[in-house]
Amino acid sequence: METELKYFFEGQERVIHVLENGGSLVKILGIPDNTICPLMNAEIKIIKTLGEGGYGFVYEVETTVNGKKIFAMKEQTLNKMLISARSRISLDSVSNQLSERNNIPSEITKWANNYKEYFEPGDKIVYPTFAEECRTKNVKIITRYDRGRTVKIPIGSYICGTSVFSEFAISSICSKLYSTGVSAHFLEMYNFALCKDMFFFNSYTFMEIAGGNSKTCMLNLPVKLEVYEKSFIVQILHTIAVYQSMYKISHNDLHLENIFYVKVCKDSRFNGQSLYDAEWFHYSIGEVDLYLPALPYIVKIADFGRSFKWSEPIVGDRSILYDNPKEPWIPNWYLAQYDSLYFLKGCVCMGSSRVAQDILNILGVPDSAFRKESMRPIFSTMPQYYQYYNIADPQVRIQNYLHTSAIEILKNQEIVGEFLERPTFGKIVTLGTL
Repeated sequence: METELKYFFEGQERVIHVLENGGSLVKILGIPDNTICPLMNAEIKIIKTLGEGGYGFVYEVETTVNGKKIFAMKEQTLNKMLISARSRISLDSVSNQLSERNNIPSEITKWANNYKEYFEPGDKIVYPTFAEECRTKNVKIITRYDRGRTVKIPIGSYICGTSVFSEFAISSICSKLYSTGVSAHFLEMYNFALCKDMFFFNSYTFMEIAGGNSKTCMLNLPVKLEVYEKSFIVQILHTIAVYQSMYKISHNDLHLENIFYVKVCKDSRFNGQSLYDAEWFHYSIGEVDLYLPALPYIVKIADFGRSFKWSEPIVGDRSILYDNPKEPWIPNWYLAQYDSLYFLKGCVCMGSSRVAQDILNILGVPDSAFRKESMRPIFSTMPQYYQYYNIADPQVRIQNYLHTSAIEILKNQEIVGEFLERPTFGKIVTLGTL
């Protein structure tokens, strides 16, 4: 059990090693996990459902492996196809063909078909579409959605056909920013396992459990003061600046329900510091220091399913790169201002935030950029959707707001000026360094 528990916390390190040294994300994540899968429904017990959506389910789970431990577990069902054998064929032949034609590791095909040696005519063969290798072997040139320039995708990029692999990889990178003391505002990622029951292939992502999303958090601040709301907003902007500056990550879906919180308690620590009696949270941006009133929560950015990492090696979901009419507001190139504007407008639309609206006004983003019931028009990067979203004024296009990236906002003294002076009283703890 000790070996199993140690392994349980090594998932993110294995993925980061692949990204840093080259290798197959599909092989490290798509092959069944013989250490974690046997623990499902045995030492790993579901306590309650935390959320559900198009992505699957999130549960609170408990493991009794070497002591009691509580996690959040995200379960998603992966895609597969069933094809009929036309003649008698061996599993070795099937796996070799899928490996050559579709770049699916033969080990996964064999596992998906229960290591059945031969298929007779009419037998169903499982084609594990989720396992198509996502590491590029050739340079790809992608046309941007705005019909402007092109984007080069180098050899060795990880452009995955299923978002579960890229999501865990990007989440692991951000989790390491937490564990190395760079930023307190990411969830700790523990491991990823692919398991299968009689009919389905399911992925399981294990992570730190949070208290809820920040939409709830903002509505329950202990004192309804704008300074606390502004503290919350600046914390998130600093976190965006961290992952963008270090890895050129675009979250692409940073609304309040994808930002979680953990309540500060007596045991709360970050980078060796106790947070329980802190009165000020400190953040640095180069030579600039910000001192924010401490909140009773530590907010955490999560849910990187639509995210893209644009620094090399590039990592992301393949559907984001190509014409995707279901989500035309997500750019298929690195646009630094996207996350900060999407987040701020989300605060206005979902959290009724006057502070966020004031920041947008200072930045010169007109109210006409957004429909009252939707925050998407300004984010539509595809010209054919301008008319659909009734965008008459080209000035509302997000490409015109280069000055609204998180790091540029944090340099705007009109926005952060009140946080520049170091407090003369109270405990200060550093939660973010850039």
